Amino acid sequence: MKSQRLLGVYVLVMGLLQLSLYCYMVARPAVSWLFYFDPRIGLFLVETAISGHEPTSPGLIRWTSAVVLIFVGVLMGRGFRRPVTYAVLEFVLAAPSVFFFLMVLWANLGPSHGFSIGELIVPVPILALFSGVPLLWAFRLRRQETVLTSIPIQAGDSG
Repeated sequence: MKSQRLLGVYVLVMGLLQLSLYCYMVARPAVSWLFYFDPRIGLFLVETAISGHEPTSPGLIRWTSAVVLIFVGVLMGRGFRRPVTYAVLEFVLAAPSVFFFLMVLWANLGPSHGFSIGELIVPVPILALFSGVPLLWAFRLRRQETVLTSIPIQAGDSG
């Protein structure tokens, strides 16, 4: 239970960091290199595909993802015992970024063609911290839950 609450705090902090980044991106739109630090860089592409042009600031989808993560982090920190629910949410939020990274690797794009492989040096570790670490943590918690619930308790055991 304590480990699950720590995961909730981790998710909460990551959501707050994401929200802070978006606030700064709105306040300082000229600082375009912050795009590389967006843990939901794939959602940027979804927003671009929906609107037909590159948004100059984070769109509704990215703002919503940050708020939802903060909400889930608070719930988990207060004892919500469903790591699978969080894992599904995180997978949905991370999938567009993973797809984007795979597209860049597959196309082997150079800087003159858009996003290059060399530019993945920042977004990939950011995604690992914001999505990979908590996803692995949630899967580990789920596995521990399964092991603990599968241990038979025999009548007369007091210890």
